[in-house]
Amino acid sequence: MTTEKIKTIAITGASSYIGKNLIRLCLDNDINVKAFCRDISKLDKNFLNNKNLSIFGYEISKKNILEFNNVDGIIHLAHERVNFSRRNIKKDNNILAAHELIENAKKFNINKIIYLSSHLAHNETYSQYGKSKLLCEKIFLKNNYTVLKAGFVFGGEVSGFLKILISQFKKKLFPLIFPNAPIYPIHVDDLNKSLLLILNNNNQLRDKYILGLKMPIKLKDFFKKMCIKYCGKKINLITLPGNVIFKLSYIIGYFSSIFNKIYERAAGVKSLIILDTDEQITDEIDYLKNTKFFLNNDN
Repeated sequence: MTTEKIKTIAITGASSYIGKNLIRLCLDNDINVKAFCRDISKLDKNFLNNKNLSIFGYEISKKNILEFNNVDGIIHLAHERVNFSRRNIKKDNNILAAHELIENAKKFNINKIIYLSSHLAHNETYSQYGKSKLLCEKIFLKNNYTVLKAGFVFGGEVSGFLKILISQFKKKLFPLIFPNAPIYPIHVDDLNKSLLLILNNNNQLRDKYILGLKMPIKLKDFFKKMCIKYCGKKINLITLPGNVIFKLSYIIGYFSSIFNKIYERAAGVKSLIILDTDEQITDEIDYLKNTKFFLNNDN
């Protein structure tokens, strides 16, 4: 993969799991990074003294000053999840942030933006996360920017939800709903290399990419592989009644923030569907190399 076309990129949500791994990839390839994040303390301390990295405060729910001068492209990872009951949802800050980002990008004549969306962003999704992502997609596509839809991201430097999930694998029993849900996992290194590859492409071939393996894997089977990889043991799954949890958490979640978080997780798994993924996005590299190695390696 070549990355000489892009000299400086801006990354929002830079302290996220994907963001931290993306920063490392950029710095390893001598790409200057302007990192926009809410919590600088989550960044690797080794990053902070790197001359190719500049860090700026960024919070979706607030008005931000976006220093996009000398930036060749933007990768928008930041997303605010629902942390309260549905009756208290007044507005979607992610929509406001999308407009703010685009407005500032145009001021600096930046014509390369990739918005990282999700496989959950489709017209039949139950998930508020998926609905929000879908609305943001439409905003970026309307302004002629690129959308990349990714599945379950794993690997690399583990943090965030993935870290919590792995800690749950270590317990005697792991509760699971909708175990046969289809997922298209992608290794974080494969995802981030794809982001840079598409950002570097001067002749944009498509406005939307759906990354993942051609054939899906069942959620339960992927979790079994993850447990062996990260915990060195077989997982003990206990299947819970997914539809009951989904419906009950939906009702109570209108009043309770805790149950609405449960509903969001249940809605996310229930919303997983069969997709037509991009098995190949370039002839230059096998963009799913690390993903395929993980799935095919039983050790």
